Amino acid sequence: MSISQTILASHLKPFLLYLRDQETNPSAILSSADLDPHQFNCPKQRLSHQKIHEMFKAAMAITGDGHLGLHIGEYYSVDSMNVIGQIVMNCRTAREVHEKIVRYGDILRNGDGSIITETDTGLAVIEYTTDYPHASTLAQVVECMISAWISVMTKLTGAPIRPVEICFRHQAPEDIREHERIFSAPVRFGQTWNAAVIESAYLDIPIPYPNPELLEILEAYAGKVLTRIRDDKPFTKETSRFITSSLPSAIPKIEAAATHFYMSLRSFQRALEKEETTYRKLVDQVIRSLAASYLSRESVSIGEIAFLLGFSDVSTFHRSFKRMTGHTPAQYRTGNRTPMA
Repeated sequence: MSISQTILASHLKPFLLYLRDQETNPSAILSSADLDPHQFNCPKQRLSHQKIHEMFKAAMAITGDGHLGLHIGEYYSVDSMNVIGQIVMNCRTAREVHEKIVRYGDILRNGDGSIITETDTGLAVIEYTTDYPHASTLAQVVECMISAWISVMTKLTGAPIRPVEICFRHQAPEDIREHERIFSAPVRFGQTWNAAVIESAYLDIPIPYPNPELLEILEAYAGKVLTRIRDDKPFTKETSRFITSSLPSAIPKIEAAATHFYMSLRSFQRALEKEETTYRKLVDQVIRSLAASYLSRESVSIGEIAFLLGFSDVSTFHRSFKRMTGHTPAQYRTGNRTPMA
């Protein structure tokens, strides 16, 4: 799926950990969103904001926890932050941590962000923004974001965060004691922003044992990850790569592709539909592209090409190629061909 409005599935593992500690079976909650637990172990799997909404809605209904976002946030640590977790562990200060999270944050959560504004009174306002569109669960998501930041930074620096105040745009629930416990600060609702106000000095707290050389390597890798996931249709490309890598053993069936991506068949099909394609179309595109390349080489026989493309025999390849292009492999090779796109 496109990176737009998505969250890395593995970044949501604290959600599952919290449910298990509450002796709640995550399977019922995940099935309501048509998700599989294995998806959260897939390093490239991303979930849409719609799926996050469905998960929060189901979890709140089953657990009865009106402070679900706050509690899930407490379970976050650098371990749940993918490569960004390794990056922030090797930063020098909390200020640098924030800079790296802003730079590479789309790896974890596209559509979310934060901005630091320092005042001349020694305070820093960390404003949190999100394009999360589901009003009924928005408060839970925002509270999870700020609670997670408190949890991660406390564990990372070893210095408990004492915010000056916490601000939320949404209205206050009936009971705010959990907010006060988690944030250890005045919590204000109905404000103009979602923000944590802290003393600026906190941003210069050192991170234990930074490794500048390792940080450079990790940032180079993170840059490549960002480039990949910002492609227009990253899931389509990943699926095409899977099909190609499976050859010449066999043209993989759709069930095998779904299993490879730790997805149910239905979820796999929907992911491709969101990028306006189908598995059959991708298989045909891969076969057409590779066939065109092989047929341009006179030294490779049509029988060898059929084998390289995973066909059991030449006649099957012949029929498939003609269905896709309107021409036989021999006709294409001799120049009687139409564009292969």
